[in-house]
Amino acid sequence: MANAFVALAEAAEMMDETWDLRPVWHGNRFGSTAPLITRYERAHGDKFHTVHVVKPYSGSRSTNSLESAMPESTKIETEQVYVDCSNSGDMRRTGSSIGYTLPASMQLPGDEHSCWKIAAELSRQVAKDQLEKKDHMIQLDEQGAKSVVGETSKTEDVYTATGSAVYASGSTCFIPISVPSLYRKGELVDIRSGAAATDDATTVYRLRAEVKDVIYEDDLFGNAVGPGVVLEFVADGDAGATDTDFSNVAAADEIAASEEGTLYTPNYPGSFGTLIDLGASPAAYFSVTRTTAGEHHWIPFGKTYSASTPLDLDTHFGTMFNTMTRFIPLNRQLLDRNSIEWTKAIVCQAQPDLIQEASKLAGDSSRRFTRHLSSDFKDAQAKLVAIAGWDGVVIHTPGLPPIAMMAEALMPVGKIRIWDPNHWRFIHMGPKRPTWLEDGGGRWHLNRVSQGSGNDAKLSPKMIAGCFTIDTAFCDNAQTLYQMENLIDSI
Repeated sequence: MANAFVALAEAAEMMDETWDLRPVWHGNRFGSTAPLITRYERAHGDKFHTVHVVKPYSGSRSTNSLESAMPESTKIETEQVYVDCSNSGDMRRTGSSIGYTLPASMQLPGDEHSCWKIAAELSRQVAKDQLEKKDHMIQLDEQGAKSVVGETSKTEDVYTATGSAVYASGSTCFIPISVPSLYRKGELVDIRSGAAATDDATTVYRLRAEVKDVIYEDDLFGNAVGPGVVLEFVADGDAGATDTDFSNVAAADEIAASEEGTLYTPNYPGSFGTLIDLGASPAAYFSVTRTTAGEHHWIPFGKTYSASTPLDLDTHFGTMFNTMTRFIPLNRQLLDRNSIEWTKAIVCQAQPDLIQEASKLAGDSSRRFTRHLSSDFKDAQAKLVAIAGWDGVVIHTPGLPPIAMMAEALMPVGKIRIWDPNHWRFIHMGPKRPTWLEDGGGRWHLNRVSQGSGNDAKLSPKMIAGCFTIDTAFCDNAQTLYQMENLIDSI
């Protein structure tokens, strides 16, 4: 008869080897925007409601006739703003699931083999992953598209998996992408046609694919086709894909994380992406149609330059300075009067190359902007950005708060964004932390997965936990946001 104590010891050793792998992680988590937004609001009921003063009192007159009839005072005007909190409205629902096999869920004596340490670690990983998803969605448009095929300057749109030739056939391909940081190895993506601006009857869902590799440089196996992603076709069951390979993928096709912003889910809006629209007809922002007369205060400031314009700090930041000095100092007074704790710095974000270029130009003594490291001035220990001090480059100019230069790997190429994180907040339905789905009386439910076939089929018990959050990022003053487009560095 087998020794029960030896069997238990071997089982405990197996658990240690399974869960204590100590792998060397090569994956990276990109994005620095979401952690800057530290204000949180709970949504009660079906809508989040706030009131904006859009027209202040202006009834005073200059006159030397103290007995003359005064004109009727201009009324203070307010605007009621609502953010729809239904699942199909403006809020984003982000779901996650984790699981492990039943033997690992058995709690053994002592902390070393307790399964609850495993569960806690997996829960922390879920929370980190949901924060990364928020970072992604903040940068995307209302359809949730990560990229558009053919958005780079490459002459061809789709290549073989090694980038050595234009794609002809097979189940794996390489597609150049201008912001590869939006992708992760192992992620599932959907490719849909660019036949329509929105997901309607004319939009074709082409296929589902797995990201096999992410290339961050402008080179793939010695072929100058990067950066981009290597994709492999994945069957999606009954989801409705029309293709089984990449032959029909064409320029202007959209690539989105699987089942995000596609034909099969409700609208999945971005935050910055839907807010910043410098075109002739800006889209609606939550409950406000910005093309309506009198709603111009919901349109951010900014300028679109000619394609591939070299960044010039005096010209481009000078234009921003002339506009933003009219608004940011006044709005900071309003924050102070309403007892809102605010940071000293506003933030300048862009891809790393443009941040490096702007920081370099600010060091030129002939510029109107001066550059400092936070350790060089008295604000070093102050609350410069979000909840911590800022140890990077800070640009100073009279009339504006310090501008903290921050690289954002998820931002679109060629764009520079200056914004005040104090005017942004996360609106939540439910608690700030993920809401765990309960099955019966507990968090976990048992899912028996059949392995093998015929007489060899076995049921493998697996414990599954699912959770979700419903939230969105909301800006209460769009004109504290400035974006410049089509700029390049000098490299």
